[in-house]
Amino acid sequence: MRTTHVRNVASYDQVFWINDLPRHKLCRCSFWHLADAVPSQAEQRLDDWIEVRKPVLKSPPEFPDDLEPWVKEEELADSSLSEPGIYEQIPLSAVQEDSTNTDATTLVSINQYPQVFDKWINYLEEKWKPWATEDRELQKGQETYNQLFNIYQRQEKLGEQYEVIIGAGLLLWKSPKSGEIKRHILTFQTRIDFDRHRGVISIGAPPPPDGPKPTLEYIMLDTKDWPNAAELNEIEAKDVSVLADNPWDVDGLSRVLCGFSCANLGALKRKGLIEEYKAKNKRMRLVDGFQGHLW
Repeated sequence: MRTTHVRNVASYDQVFWINDLPRHKLCRCSFWHLADAVPSQAEQRLDDWIEVRKPVLKSPPEFPDDLEPWVKEEELADSSLSEPGIYEQIPLSAVQEDSTNTDATTLVSINQYPQVFDKWINYLEEKWKPWATEDRELQKGQETYNQLFNIYQRQEKLGEQYEVIIGAGLLLWKSPKSGEIKRHILTFQTRIDFDRHRGVISIGAPPPPDGPKPTLEYIMLDTKDWPNAAELNEIEAKDVSVLADNPWDVDGLSRVLCGFSCANLGALKRKGLIEEYKAKNKRMRLVDGFQGHLW
């Protein structure tokens, strides 16, 4: 029976891109320094690789009572809007204390109530917009939290049948033999934990004796596209294995990713295929930086 190899990360059950992790006080990541010009010592001291706290979402601020009939309340809680709207016209009965004798079809315009409109502008500028700015960031954190919690639940439900992995070094590759490849060439075993009392999701290496088990991934390539076996063995023995102690060491990751890239190009040159591959690939990016994802 022939084994089918995953060639695109989109085929996995769930995928979370590390680049989507918000740079927010509720989120911490021990390898943001890979993309930062100046490493953050606080991030590197984090015991787990990633930590996400559940945001505490707040309701939009209350508005003055005389604004109530004018406000589109369904828009008030939507911080993605530049600002919520108000009705330009409402029934006269909505602004009268005694509307017994008022014709229900009689309308009044917001332009007839400049003092109300001024209150609305003040409310927007002084209360709603500051709330919306904060809420937009919290909503990003909530979306991240929900995604990771879903992966955590799958991990707990399926146990050993469900593998959680962090990948680094995105390989974008297309060849006549392998087809189109969008997979990471370096993976680490990962464990997601959830502290329900603190509302914290943490992601890190499995506890000993398992550990992260860094692995060089090339099985998704057709064997004719594999680099030289001796070069692969050297990369795995000298560079990949040492990442078990410090997975997010910049120099160590660079040696693995660049080593694989050079070995791959070297194999193409030795097989006389480099010009054919260049001709069929308008863009030939073997490894796209430190792009990582969790699946």
